[in-house]
Amino acid sequence: MIERYSLSPMKELWSLQAQYDRWLQVELAALHAMEELGEVPAGTFTAVRDAVHVDLPRIQKIEGEIHHDLLSFIRSLEEQAGDAGRFITVALHHLTLKIQPSRFRCATDST
Repeated sequence: MIERYSLSPMKELWSLQAQYDRWLQVELAALHAMEELGEVPAGTFTAVRDAVHVDLPRIQKIEGEIHHDLLSFIRSLEEQAGDAGRFITVALHHLTLKIQPSRFRCATDST
C-alpha cells in the first residue's frame, strides 16, 4: 500500500507482520488437526505453538539469502521449533496460504 494513502485499520491488516501472523495461525491450526488425526506425534502441536512466534527480522534476513518469502517463514519457524519443526509443512503453506489468504483475512479481521 502507498504509505500516504494508508489509514488504520487497513494499513495494519495488509502489513507484512499481519500476513505472517495469519500464516502462523493457519500452520498451527493445520498442525493441531494433523495431531488429532494421528499424522504427527502427540504433543507436537503444543511444542510448536509454545516455541514459535513471527520473527520478522529473522524472516527478512533468510529471505535476503534465499529470495522466497514462504520458505523463509517456514525456515524461521523450524529453527524456533527445534525437533518438532520437521512437521511444519511446505505443501500446506503453498496451497493454503498463497492461494487462500484473503478468505482467511476476511474471516478473522471482520470484527
